[in-house]
Amino acid sequence: STVWSFTTLPVAPPAAPLLISPADLSTGIALTPILSWNASATATSYQVQVSTTSSFATTVFDQSGIAATSALVTPALLNNTVYFWRVNASNAGGAGSFSATWSFTTLLLPPAAPTLISPADLSLGIALSPTLSWNASATATSYRVQVSTVSNFATTVFDLSGIAATSALVTPALLNNTVYYWRVN
Repeated sequence: STVWSFTTLPVAPPAAPLLISPADLSTGIALTPILSWNASATATSYQVQVSTTSSFATTVFDQSGIAATSALVTPALLNNTVYFWRVNASNAGGAGSFSATWSFTTLLLPPAAPTLISPADLSLGIALSPTLSWNASATATSYRVQVSTVSNFATTVFDLSGIAATSALVTPALLNNTVYYWRVN
């Protein structure tokens, strides 16, 4: 036959990158985290995948062609959720293997402000040791109640935190014929 020629790939695909941050099994990670990894020798770009499953059957973030060794995950992830992530490197020789899979848990957002119930706003004739009550706030594990004679709470006459219930008895007794302000977080 006639003689033909061919040329093999100039380089082998790069090795899998080593993940840096967030560390494996991290908790309290921002909802738009920056993922970072070590450079892989001969790599010209990277692909990052983030999933809610370790199999990566579906992804919530999958970006390729990244020239840097970090990536900002957007749009925002869900709070208090476990995510898995991995990275692979590519060059003229193709895509290399994915890195080890690491996981992180996003932060738990603070609960919404509770809704005050009793005593009603602008109430008159309230007992000197009133029981203050409010509606539960989703995801709250405890509450803090403050009572003050000034609406900016620069000073307080009652300040109690770590309350597991949705009510608190104000003690010692308050003063007669005095306007009090109260709030809960």
